[in-house]
Amino acid sequence: MYFHNINFAQWHNRVATGTAKHLTSYARDHSTEGLFGLAPDRIDWQKQIVYENKGSAGAVEASHNQTAFYAVILSIATGQEWQAITHILSSRKRRPVPLDKKRLQCLWEASAQLEKLAQQSEVPHAKKIPLCKTCSLMRFCGYD
Repeated sequence: MYFHNINFAQWHNRVATGTAKHLTSYARDHSTEGLFGLAPDRIDWQKQIVYENKGSAGAVEASHNQTAFYAVILSIATGQEWQAITHILSSRKRRPVPLDKKRLQCLWEASAQLEKLAQQSEVPHAKKIPLCKTCSLMRFCGYD
């Protein structure tokens, strides 16, 4: 959604708070610009570590999958093995994200699901889940 400039930050306090935390925690890493649509928050090019900043420690698996995805794509693009670290801004903790078989299988399955979605002519109905209450895209889905 963000890649296509669909952004509800102006309507959603949680996204606005996260944006403020990002802006005041670290300067934006401009070396991430032009990475074929990827937008990780920070990259250590010399140590091959990609960092993704999160305002809070919630949605652990989704956050880890996002950071792992960046590391996998950078590994493929550079031919070198990258590490992934999710940085929790509210607690200043770093969570390493292992790129083990389980995580890679999860990413592979997600890519297969995306491929199926891309082939559909209509947007499928989404079930409301507990995370919907805090999602910045809830107005888009109709669960506001």
